[in-house]
Amino acid sequence: MCTPTPGLRRVMVLLAAALVSASVAAGEGWREEGVQYGQVGADVVLSCASAPGRSGVEWRRDGAATLPEGCVLRDGDLLLPRAELAAGGAYSCHDGTGQLLRSISLRLGYLPGIPSVTCRASDYENFSCSWTPSVETFLPTRYITTYR
Repeated sequence: MCTPTPGLRRVMVLLAAALVSASVAAGEGWREEGVQYGQVGADVVLSCASAPGRSGVEWRRDGAATLPEGCVLRDGDLLLPRAELAAGGAYSCHDGTGQLLRSISLRLGYLPGIPSVTCRASDYENFSCSWTPSVETFLPTRYITTYR
């Protein structure tokens, strides 16, 4: 097998570096109404911002009053310390009469890792590259790449 030309080798290294540096978790660039993203293992705060006075707020998960173990209600906000993947779901906050104030779909996942990059070249101008994520993020993830 022939070794790639020095110019092609530089292109492949630049492409791999661009893939590694341009991994973007969805929470940073894509916003969906009513969806909140969080990192597994980190503290996650769900805010009931529309609660007047923010006292007397009741939180529910998937329609039931049962919340993940260890969660804390603080000034109307719900704190999920060291959130686990299973803590994701549909959360809602209600006032003292049970009226819905806010709904949040919580999606938890992991930060993207360094992808595995493979490139093939038929000559120094024609090449193709593909990559495979190294971590299942459980979140929408996009990779941006460039080459020169």
